[in-house]
Amino acid sequence: SQSKVSSGSKSSGDTSEYTYSHGSDTSDEDNDYNGDNDYPDRPRRCYQKEVEKQSCLEECTDPSGFGDWRVISPCSASCGGGKQRLERSCVNPTDSHDSCVVTEEKITDCNTQRCMDDACSEPENPAAIPLLSDSDTAPYFPGEKVFWECGEPDCLEVKVAVCVEDTLKFNSSITCPSGGCAIPHCDEPLPIINGTFEKQFPGPVEVGTYVEYSCNECYQIAEPIRTCIEDGITGDIRYEPKQLPICSRVSCQFIPKDPIGGTVSTYSNDCLSVATYTCTDPCSELVGAETRTCTPSGAWDPPNEPTCLRRECNPKAVEPDNGAIIGESSCGSSVTYSCDPCYRLKGTSERVCSESGWESPAPTCEVTKCETILAPANGKRYPMTGNENCGDVITFECDAGYTRKGPINTVCSVGETQGSAIWSNEPPTCEKNYCEPMPEDPSSGTAEPKTNTINTTVTYTCDACFTLSGSPQRTCIANPPEDPQWSPLLEPTCTMLSCSQMTVDNGNVQGTNDCGGLAQVTCDAGYYIYGQSTIQCTLQDDGTVEWVPNPPSCKARCQDMIPADPNVRKNVDESSPIDPDTDTYGANDRLVFRCAACFMIMADSVGVRDNDRLCLPTGEWDNPTPPQCEAITCSVLEAPSGGAISSQDITCGTTISYSCTDPCLLLSGSPERTCQQDGSWSGSEPVCISRTCDSEPNPPIPGTISTNDNVCGTEVTYSCPRCYELRPDTNSIRTCQPDGQWTPAIEPTCEIKACQPLSLHNGIVNGGRNCDATVTFECIEPYKLEGSSSATCLPDKTWSSPVPECVPQRCQKRMDPENGEIDIDRSAIPDENDTYTVGDVVFYRCDTCYAIADGELGPMSDHAICLSDGTWSELIPICQLLSCAPMSAPINGTMTPSDGNNKCNDEPLEFNCDPGFAAVGPGVTPIRCIPVEGGAAWDNTPISCEPRCSEPMPPLNGSIVSPTNANGEYAPGDKIEFACDTCFRISENAEGVRDADIVCKQNGEWDGPEPACELMQCVSPMLGEGVEVVDGSNDCGSSMRFECKQGYIKSGGDDEMMCLS
Repeated sequence: SQSKVSSGSKSSGDTSEYTYSHGSDTSDEDNDYNGDNDYPDRPRRCYQKEVEKQSCLEECTDPSGFGDWRVISPCSASCGGGKQRLERSCVNPTDSHDSCVVTEEKITDCNTQRCMDDACSEPENPAAIPLLSDSDTAPYFPGEKVFWECGEPDCLEVKVAVCVEDTLKFNSSITCPSGGCAIPHCDEPLPIINGTFEKQFPGPVEVGTYVEYSCNECYQIAEPIRTCIEDGITGDIRYEPKQLPICSRVSCQFIPKDPIGGTVSTYSNDCLSVATYTCTDPCSELVGAETRTCTPSGAWDPPNEPTCLRRECNPKAVEPDNGAIIGESSCGSSVTYSCDPCYRLKGTSERVCSESGWESPAPTCEVTKCETILAPANGKRYPMTGNENCGDVITFECDAGYTRKGPINTVCSVGETQGSAIWSNEPPTCEKNYCEPMPEDPSSGTAEPKTNTINTTVTYTCDACFTLSGSPQRTCIANPPEDPQWSPLLEPTCTMLSCSQMTVDNGNVQGTNDCGGLAQVTCDAGYYIYGQSTIQCTLQDDGTVEWVPNPPSCKARCQDMIPADPNVRKNVDESSPIDPDTDTYGANDRLVFRCAACFMIMADSVGVRDNDRLCLPTGEWDNPTPPQCEAITCSVLEAPSGGAISSQDITCGTTISYSCTDPCLLLSGSPERTCQQDGSWSGSEPVCISRTCDSEPNPPIPGTISTNDNVCGTEVTYSCPRCYELRPDTNSIRTCQPDGQWTPAIEPTCEIKACQPLSLHNGIVNGGRNCDATVTFECIEPYKLEGSSSATCLPDKTWSSPVPECVPQRCQKRMDPENGEIDIDRSAIPDENDTYTVGDVVFYRCDTCYAIADGELGPMSDHAICLSDGTWSELIPICQLLSCAPMSAPINGTMTPSDGNNKCNDEPLEFNCDPGFAAVGPGVTPIRCIPVEGGAAWDNTPISCEPRCSEPMPPLNGSIVSPTNANGEYAPGDKIEFACDTCFRISENAEGVRDADIVCKQNGEWDGPEPACELMQCVSPMLGEGVEVVDGSNDCGSSMRFECKQGYIKSGGDDEMMCLS
């Protein structure tokens, strides 16, 4: 399966690359990281060649599921900051299918300490001028500075030298120029577009003062302050920041938008724009300010847009007591009322909120009731009366001696019909329920409960130390129902418990064996009790009784043993404890003895040093005689060669001291030895050896010494070669003293001879000043060297050649930018060689329809400054052709040319609408991209194309009577009316309506088909008896002729009739 690589979340300063894989190895040839210490420009990505069969999700279910980070590549640098790669794995990824393992990788910094090889050497300081306290201390790394003061007390000037990264040398030596004080100042400040400036003080802008810029109304500035400074590296006097500030047009953050149910007059957020809000719905009203203005501060006043809220009826609809409502009280809405169970609605169930208020009053909810209910015979009801509203509860109770048969209560509940209520249960009945006699406590026991109602079970228990005789429970049962009886009939009784009779060998017992009673045990003469002498007959958890604790026994014991030898001690820690009551020991107890310091147990007749005694079961010791002690001694000692000892005593505890008789000898070994408890001497036997000084003499580098011996009394002579001298020169001979120290104490060194330090004004001196060393000279930009480029320190501490000089540089001529030129009115004038002085400024301007283009780091500068190294501060800018925002054809229209012509002063753009569409304002055609202040813009907005309905055909036997458009197109909302000729009328449409007009809809189609005209007809005439139609019809404009049938004669009326419209 193929690895999946995606970026994970990154913390500040951390570049992470997370790799998710399915456990198979990654091919080296597909990995763009080579595994060595050189890292690629981008984090590595690993890929595998197999096709993934099942997706492995790219996340861990729990961040704590990741293991620890582990390093998978070494650091790329030993100092100065390197990179190393770390990896960790997730043990519970979201996928559960086999072989899915999620891993994360990231690159972190390592070995960030600075490298000593990257530090500058000490700056040259020939006059030993003291540095100021805020100077950095050695070692000096690139960018670090040293400061010193020059001048008179009333006109001090702080100088600075900087450690340069390229050369690892300071750009200046520590020197002070001759001459008086001059107040440096910057050039006259330049004006800005749409703004002005004000100096901190009148006159030239001196170093340390500033110029403050401000913008006109509706413009804002990012950095208003420019301070005149002296560049710490180049020494130039210039403004900081270098770039002139820019006044940008203010606009408010949000564009106005139509409120819901309303409109706004403008969608512009430009400074001083005014937005007016209105509501279109008659049921809505504007909440908030009607107008808002975009202020010069970039904020709308007031800040919040108004809203259109629907009006509400007053008072607002609320839930009736014991009821609920559904709906809103807003204009055009309705509210539906309902009642809770047990209540019925009184009034209308729906109310409508119109523009004039509520159309009907609010209804109420009234409670429903149940019929009256009575208490049962031999019982009561609670409460005695009332509680008959729906939801009320009545509780029933029987008199004493009677049992309820039936429910304890009944509830007045909602009935089956709307607004009715019924009882949930019928009342219960009361029946007799007790046995005789009432139960009583047995002697030394209890009976619970002491009640005699039917089905009551009484439990009998005995007091502690008593046992129950008879049934532990009796129940009152309704057998026969009219006379309840106890079962069983007789009550139980309680009997006392007793322990077994107790006897003790070699002793006797007194007391009682009843439960709770005490028994006292005593032993016969010569015997001691083991256990407690007083025990009790105690009740156990299982109801039986036992003696507690177990009965004691009577046994024989040994008497305490007192040694006669005062040097014998009883070892209490190792001996058995003595009985504090009898001062005796029991069988198998042991006594252990020890001797006082420097004594040991004396051997008995068979040579055994026995230090313990054992108590036998018979009450006697295994050895009735206590042990004795004897003194300890050590071997005789000898004095060392060339030395002596302080004493010949060899008894235990004696300490012997050793010493050497020759002052050049030193005692090696233990200076004192003591005769110890085991009969041996402490330490080892010392010897007297010759003394030496602490260290052997070392020859000075690169000098020599007469000997390297460090034995007491040795003299050593020191000497140095050419170009070196001995320091201190008084220590040329040193002697090793008996106290192990050299005199003089300091070992001399060979110090190389050095010449006086050199300095180069406006330049750098490279190299040391030691004997035979050569220094080289180089000038800092923009200066160049005149004189010898090197000098050598001679053995007499003089230099082989004088110090050269550094003279200033100039900048070369600048060229006009393409499509632009140098603004000679604002720029500095070059000299006769077309070169410029350091600090000169050249300004650029672009031709019409061109502007300075942006560089990689932002807008290119419109000016350049001649720097101290003879180069210009900026590249020649590029004048880029201005363009307007890209333009596209209107929807349902075309644009000519189709590519847009959005460059400044391009040919105009023509817009046309497709067939069936027409142009509408406020846009026009054509439009053109023209130059404006600050860039380029279109001179107008383009047209929009709206759909148009095509001209309809007049109906057959009819015509169009409403005005027609000359171009045959109709806008949405236009209406055309049709009329029919005489004797014709508009036909009915599909809905049965004779619609004589059609309306153009928003989609460019008519809202219905063109109407048709149909011929009108008169109602067929009623013919009299004997009359028949000869010819003709009843169509409008036609005639019908009549005549009498055969056998009939005309008696009146017309022979011909015409149907008129």
